[in-house]
Amino acid sequence: MNRKGSPAGTVTESGQPAANVKGVKFLRAEKDAAVYEVGSGSYIFEVSFPPAGAARQ
Repeated sequence: MNRKGSPAGTVTESGQPAANVKGVKFLRAEKDAAVYEVGSGSYIFEVSFPPAGAARQ
């Protein structure tokens, strides 16, 4: 797992990479989750995955 999210996915907040969003800080990876610390406010997180069978990079 990397700072982008899961082994096969990328975490975004309101369409921007979570790592680039003010007030959002990656803390660690746990089993099947990416753990973030966030400031007060409203957030919309999404995880996108490549199509099944796609090669991982």
